[in-house]
Amino acid sequence: MLKRLYIHNYKCLVNFEINFDKNISLFLGANGSGKSTVFEVLTKLRRVIVGEERIDNIFNEDTDIPRWLKYQSTETRFELEIEIDNILYKYLLKIELDDILGSPLIKEEYLYSNNELLIESKDEKTILIRDNTSLSFDNSRSSISRYAVYKSFDFLNYLRTLLIIRINPYEM
Repeated sequence: MLKRLYIHNYKCLVNFEINFDKNISLFLGANGSGKSTVFEVLTKLRRVIVGEERIDNIFNEDTDIPRWLKYQSTETRFELEIEIDNILYKYLLKIELDDILGSPLIKEEYLYSNNELLIESKDEKTILIRDNTSLSFDNSRSSISRYAVYKSFDFLNYLRTLLIIRINPYEM
């Protein structure tokens, strides 16, 4: 079950956090408040983690940086918490969206299971914590589904099967 989503410096969302519970049934807000952006972020995170797509195919420095930070180097941060069979998975992704540097790049990526670090990617290396294995870090793609499939199978499977549906009232 999706428990929490945190978004910082992405489109209109700065220091935004939403906690979900099993009783949530409606997601309301004024026009331009970020409702569609929340669904967009969930879709993009799934593409990054499960789809193993290049980060520059998913995030765009021209459209994803908040307008007021447009000409500054900025870090965009996402946190995702998912509970599966009483195991709480916490995922953290930091990307650099910078007009000066060019393409967006992953700065840091972490996956925790019940507060135990499973995988850490930063400083040009990926570390599988339980194995104490250090691998090269491709900062254009997620390391989770490439290096930690057996450690994060339930997490990946949940994201694969997560349905993200945005209703378009104009087509109803």
